[in-house]
Amino acid sequence: MPATSSLPFGNSSSMSSSAPVTDIGDAQQGALRTKPALCLSGGGYRAMLFHLGSFWRLNELGWLPKLDRVSSVSGGTIAAARRLASHISILGGIVFPGTTISEKVVAAYQKHLFGKASLQSLPDPASGAPRFVFNASSVQTGALVRFSRDYVADYRVGSITKPGALARISLAEAVAASSAFPPFLSPMILDVDPSDFETEGRADLQELPYTTEMVLTDGGVYDNLGLETVWKNYRTVLVSDGGGKMDSEPAPKRDWARHMYRVFNLVDNQVRSLREGTPFR
Repeated sequence: MPATSSLPFGNSSSMSSSAPVTDIGDAQQGALRTKPALCLSGGGYRAMLFHLGSFWRLNELGWLPKLDRVSSVSGGTIAAARRLASHISILGGIVFPGTTISEKVVAAYQKHLFGKASLQSLPDPASGAPRFVFNASSVQTGALVRFSRDYVADYRVGSITKPGALARISLAEAVAASSAFPPFLSPMILDVDPSDFETEGRADLQELPYTTEMVLTDGGVYDNLGLETVWKNYRTVLVSDGGGKMDSEPAPKRDWARHMYRVFNLVDNQVRSLREGTPFR
């Protein structure tokens, strides 16, 4: 994000609720951060393994210590948590309606990886560590929801920056929201308090029920490359793209489940192609 703004949304003066993304003006070029940012895409198990290889190679080349930000989505967010797969039962979430699958995923993350860690357990960028941003998508607003050490933000609802509020949001919940792949792992419901939100002029939906319950799905639904939080803020952006390219299918399946899956992949493929064509400067 631009060094000229302390808000997690960037430069609010050049944005409106109807246009959350704007081009980089010439005056902003000098404000771009010089240290590199790393984006980790979604893509399930394939992406998790792919990113591990990327980490290995980036470390060999000496790039990991240079990173200023790591922006991740879905499989990228859980790249370091691949061993949890055997502990998460999708079928269990379907068969037992008393507990949602997202609650099972959160419980698994807490038990096997994160424990009671909150967002504020993430490394502090003030100490020289990179800022980690876990991206989810809001089913309510259609916007990106960003989880980081110092904020949770949806540009239409506003941002949560109070330390006490962030301490109540577990790291497990943030990772589960980022990786809530639909339809089986989605939605992820996050309960919040209206008093936790900062007042911001651009937040046109800072009202009930948006400020009491966040209904979230996989970050890849909005941006499967994790580019949104970095591409207008850094001169150097590294993208580890572990998503698969959609192949042609001469005889696509016609039952509703497999047809829906094929159509979902088609939409995802188009969005990713547009993101890959982003005019970096």
